[in-house]
Amino acid sequence: MLNSPALIIGILGLIVILAVAFARIKKAKKLQSKKTYRPYANTADVRALPEYKKVKRQYHLLVAALSMVFVVILASITIVSARPVSVTTSKPNYENRDIMVCLDISGSMNDYVSEMLNYFAKAMDNFKGQRVGITVFDGVYMTLSPLSDDYEALSSLFVDVAKNPFDYSYPLYQVGQSSSEIGPGLVGCVNSFDKLGEEERSRAIILVTDNYASKTQAVSLSEAANYAKQYDIAVYGLSTSDWRSQAEIDSSDGSKYESENNKEFRESMLATGGAYYTFSKYSDDEIAVKQIAERIMEQSAARYEGVDTLVYKDEPLIPSIVTAVGLAALFVMIWRMGL
Repeated sequence: MLNSPALIIGILGLIVILAVAFARIKKAKKLQSKKTYRPYANTADVRALPEYKKVKRQYHLLVAALSMVFVVILASITIVSARPVSVTTSKPNYENRDIMVCLDISGSMNDYVSEMLNYFAKAMDNFKGQRVGITVFDGVYMTLSPLSDDYEALSSLFVDVAKNPFDYSYPLYQVGQSSSEIGPGLVGCVNSFDKLGEEERSRAIILVTDNYASKTQAVSLSEAANYAKQYDIAVYGLSTSDWRSQAEIDSSDGSKYESENNKEFRESMLATGGAYYTFSKYSDDEIAVKQIAERIMEQSAARYEGVDTLVYKDEPLIPSIVTAVGLAALFVMIWRMGL
């Protein structure tokens, strides 16, 4: 298949050269046929001369070489036009982190859900190259988006939930017949990761809640955090019920005004290898989201091998060089033959 303009031009040029050469040969023969043939005596001595034999031998060699070069050029052009390729097998290595946003959308979170999700929509740029998903919970949990690297779709989903959080929270409340099942919600977020226990991957959860848990929940927050730890999942918590500043939380005497609920929350997050942040009017919430994103990206990414992939590479160099050299040799031989 001739799909290269350069090849087409080369072939046309070769045809033109050969056509001119054969036309001149035919014309020379025609002119000779019109001349009166006059035999010459004693030419046997001339034909026996070494010089004559040498010129005749050179002429025959040039004709043979011309034919061979012509065949080589046609073969090279055919090979190039067929687009020769080399085929190798590649097993690519990937680095990847899986991040699940785990969001409490109970009624008491209405004042924070929209703001929080808008921040996460902006934070998508920090997660380029990673898989991100979102799971929400109230009475029960629901995965709104499995792990994906379609950041445009994820940002659009964050914005949609931010506009209409009640459309998502009310059905979950109705099904569970309870509210703020934080422990079971975190367990659900852990279970939203694919291939748990089968693949060693870098996994993280961003848990956002007011930490006002239902008294009837079957799993406590600390138990859920231990469940995440079993799979080496770091959980980064954002509490909307902690009215201390982040500086107070991080200080050595930060526990002085800490409630028992927030203490359990903070210690549970730290036990997984994650971190604890406040999300309130006393903190810069957007910075908190950015810091969590940075902390997650500092985690060592898991390396894993992809499937064997065939890699095709065009290899036109050698036949192209042969074609170019052949054309040059063809010009020289035609010139030497006096055509």
